[in-house]
Amino acid sequence: MRRNRAIGEDQKQQLSSQFSSALTNVKVVFGDHPFRRIRRTDSEQVVWDTSLNRAVFDIQMLAFVGLPLEEVEQRGEALLERFRVLCLENTEFADALSRATADRSRFYTRLRIWGENLAEEGIAPAYLPHLPRLPSP
Repeated sequence: MRRNRAIGEDQKQQLSSQFSSALTNVKVVFGDHPFRRIRRTDSEQVVWDTSLNRAVFDIQMLAFVGLPLEEVEQRGEALLERFRVLCLENTEFADALSRATADRSRFYTRLRIWGENLAEEGIAPAYLPHLPRLPSP
């Protein structure tokens, strides 16, 4: 944040373009449900949350920055399925999206798990090699 307080017009345009590109990639994969968790109701029905989730926003936007739209489109269904499985079956991931989301270790946990899943699909996020390895909360 400090580095970007006084940026030039070129850098502002570049950051704006990256943000727009990431939003487009999120839309391609998540359609009408961006930045939301998938969960089971008490009756075991699988549903999308109705409200936006900041932790999901973090992982979706950071993961899709700089990824070519064509690659995201080609893998869109597989990425959506990975997200669904993580939300419903990976308790560490689901916990990092829903409890103490401002905690740094949970932030890194959800980024690492999501990033590794994207990497398995052949589109590793740029941040992945730079994440610190922290013990799980």
